[in-house]
Amino acid sequence: MTPSVDAGWTAIAVVTVANGQSTVTTGNISVPAGVPQITSLLKMMQLGSSQYAVDSSTTANQVALALTAAITSYTDGQEIVFKAANNNTGPCTINAGGGSVPLVGAAGALQGGEIVAGKQYTVLYSASLTEFVLSGQTGGSLQISPATASNHAVTLGQVQNHGLQTITAPETSRSPRTCFSLRYRMWAVVVAAAASGRPGMVALVVRAPENLLKA
Repeated sequence: MTPSVDAGWTAIAVVTVANGQSTVTTGNISVPAGVPQITSLLKMMQLGSSQYAVDSSTTANQVALALTAAITSYTDGQEIVFKAANNNTGPCTINAGGGSVPLVGAAGALQGGEIVAGKQYTVLYSASLTEFVLSGQTGGSLQISPATASNHAVTLGQVQNHGLQTITAPETSRSPRTCFSLRYRMWAVVVAAAASGRPGMVALVVRAPENLLKA
């Protein structure tokens, strides 16, 4: 005979043992009638379906997700993982059941190439920004905030704005003097950068024709 549950409580399991039984096996444990959701909840936890979904959108720059169980709103710090269905070409939105909101990167709106079809992404919801922010990815370009200290990674924009230079060797020349001149100009650029008090802030691209490389 199963005893009744105390007022204010919900039974999650019934353990039935014989008189004098000293051990409990799985056969002695059952889920009481009226609470089958416990089994479903455990399965959801194992599969991660409560925060993972496959993008069902057929439109670029729009992510559509259906979580299990479905949600109707977002909470600050909520984490969702999804598998993308499309590449993004610019600013993107995401709808995981609580309405469509912007999907952004660490530096702001997506620019294109951050989301790649078939890759997986982790996003966090910011209640103060009312948008999901990319926090992890298995593919696509990684968006970062501009560097503000010496050990920070720099953005392409920062590199371009601090002296990206291109040196192209003459197409017809194959003489050692040209090679020496090219090396000298490269060294001069680096020295100039150090003298300016911003060593390491000059990026140098050297382009040499095939006939020069074969000299």
